Amino acid sequence: MKYPFLEKYGQHSGDYLGLSLAGAIKIAPYPEECHKEAFDEYVSAEKIKKITIKDPLRFYIYLCNDYCKTRFVDPDFPELVSLAHQYNIDASTDVYLPEEQRIHVEIEDHAKKQTKKPYEGNPYRPVTGTWKKSVHEFQFSPTSTLDHIAESIKLIGYLAAGIQCPGTAVVLTSDCFAKRAAFTIEELMSHDEHYKLDLAAIISQVDKFIEYTLEVHKDLPFIKQISCAEDAKIKAHEAIAQFVPVLLRPFILKGAGK
Repeated sequence: MKYPFLEKYGQHSGDYLGLSLAGAIKIAPYPEECHKEAFDEYVSAEKIKKITIKDPLRFYIYLCNDYCKTRFVDPDFPELVSLAHQYNIDASTDVYLPEEQRIHVEIEDHAKKQTKKPYEGNPYRPVTGTWKKSVHEFQFSPTSTLDHIAESIKLIGYLAAGIQCPGTAVVLTSDCFAKRAAFTIEELMSHDEHYKLDLAAIISQVDKFIEYTLEVHKDLPFIKQISCAEDAKIKAHEAIAQFVPVLLRPFILKGAGK
């Protein structure tokens, strides 16, 4: 079945996986180069590594998220929400087509495709310098332990409190953290994992940072406009209370669908 919101490689993956409209929408946030790579990885796991894939869509989304994470690509999750509303899709909609409605997709021999030609150059000369290698090939590559969900919640509180310098950069930073939080949520859901929200700890950290900022930067013009720390905290708490249900809505919808 053809879907207007999927391009060549996305459509090819959707056909191979036998996705329904609801399933196709779930892979819509990912770019074409991601679909091409994820499809090859999926078929390789299935044909070469002989992995039994119990939930094709979930595994495919895992591969897409892994591609995006290692290349610092932000999937277009707002597009997923928009399409779900447009086509009236909810958590109970089946993500796979019935067998009789699926399109058969021919797959070339991946065993041959994966075979690399032996290097015929000078055996004493390195193929490439270490500076050209992927960062993920180095032994001590940095790993991120930042909780994007918690940080996006804190930033919303800081903005509402008025302690962030007004400007476009702050808005872009907030949007970036929100996207990374959405990406983290989607990745957790693809692994059927839950997120433990420690809201009390987050609010405590927000309150302490507000107090610190008002004390240290009290001479800044935009800080002087804040009447008192308690007023700033109340505004932060109200903004967080409104933002958290929206941010964690995918978990809520998934729980309601069970």
